[in-house]
Amino acid sequence: MPAVPKDVNVSPFNSADTNSATGSQGFPRSSRLSDAGVISKTLAQKPLKKTHLALHSHQSGDVGLALAIPKKLARRAVDRNKIKRLIREAYRTQPQEKKQLWGSVVVRLHKKIGQIKNQLFKKQEKEMAMEVRQAFDAKKNP
Repeated sequence: MPAVPKDVNVSPFNSADTNSATGSQGFPRSSRLSDAGVISKTLAQKPLKKTHLALHSHQSGDVGLALAIPKKLARRAVDRNKIKRLIREAYRTQPQEKKQLWGSVVVRLHKKIGQIKNQLFKKQEKEMAMEVRQAFDAKKNP
């Protein structure tokens, strides 16, 4: 086995050329809402409710997405992270014109989900993804 010099990074996770969050397929930081005032104004708006999700939007100068997926409603971290990924992906794939119309968007989980079993995972994942897409498609005008 050849020796690797000490100053060479062989880890695939720390390589300098990986740009997952900044690449064209990532979810950029500029699309995230972080201002508490904007988020509270957005949450004060009447939501569009789906089975598990409530989508609030507010016409403001800020355009972005904030997520509220509480531990009380989705106990396992893997389930919360999966829901967040599905929502971010659905938002990311929307046209920029729609995002400008909506302004700031807060998506929150409002109904408890059960622990996702491996055999039911794909089915529930597809249902949740469809629900997220429907919520964004239904949100034509705020």
